[in-house]
Amino acid sequence: VSANVRMTVVRMQDSRLWVCGPISPTRECLRLLDELGEVGHLVVPGTSLEHKASIAEFSRIYPKASVWVAPGQNTSPLDLALGPRVDGVLGQMGSPPPPWFSEIDAKVFYVAPPETPGTYAETAFFHKATRTLLLSDAVLKVPDLPPPILASYGYEGQAGELTPEQWHYKFLAFNFLAMRGTNDVDFQALSRPPGVVSPILRFTLYPICQQQAAVWVKSVAQWPFEPVVAAHL
Repeated sequence: VSANVRMTVVRMQDSRLWVCGPISPTRECLRLLDELGEVGHLVVPGTSLEHKASIAEFSRIYPKASVWVAPGQNTSPLDLALGPRVDGVLGQMGSPPPPWFSEIDAKVFYVAPPETPGTYAETAFFHKATRTLLLSDAVLKVPDLPPPILASYGYEGQAGELTPEQWHYKFLAFNFLAMRGTNDVDFQALSRPPGVVSPILRFTLYPICQQQAAVWVKSVAQWPFEPVVAAHL
């Protein structure tokens, strides 16, 4: 399952766009985005590769847009370049707030060695006007049917619509869940709730930084949000 097929876009009060976790800038993607308005801000919400893979390209396409990133970038020689410039790091002590802070609040979860084997960050955002919580990896919404865009990827390298059985298998395999021979039952258990904690984070990261994760979750829960928008399927 391709992970970088969804990004979050918010139209600000000045009609410019706030784009979080830019996806691949295909002609269709850019056309649809430009139809919404002028891109004013680009945001990298965390350290996960799929949410920053296209930030450098977007920065070159929209050179007037400000660029704000979560902490923990460029901690590995294999990490991706972020583009021509970065205007600020979210949640960093002494750093000025981003220009969109009056409309979108942000709270950063950040862990790094020696507390954890590697560096990880995720930023939760709160769009004040609509009381919407915006997340990247912490929570997944599992649709019953595969998103139409995945038809272009198909199954085993052949483009075409996925059957329900193929969709169940791909989702479970992508999240490194045990293949117990009960794919349909396991998938239904995950797709039934309005949202689920990412299995990868639940079983690999959060157990070794429970206190930090709990502090972040409690802080995010203080926002008076209603709808939740997740950046992952």
